[in-house]
Amino acid sequence: MPDPRALLEPLLELHARVRDRVVAATERLPVEMLAAVDRDEPSDTIYSIDVVSEEIIAEFVEAFRREHSFVLVAEGGPGTRGT
Repeated sequence: MPDPRALLEPLLELHARVRDRVVAATERLPVEMLAAVDRDEPSDTIYSIDVVSEEIIAEFVEAFRREHSFVLVAEGGPGTRGT
């Protein structure tokens, strides 16, 4: 069985990248802009602040899935369904 601690470093790096991007956006853009709805989908309402991290998470998932089997639990991403 693989050592699950090997997953910690990539997840911590993802966290740091998302945090840095969100903090930078809050310093650069007005709060009203970040709080605005970017798109309203059946599965979720996506706000502009959400979009800030979507690309980073998508890139991470694409790379991570090449080496690991995992399930990503999230709302509003491609392929999600409303209930």
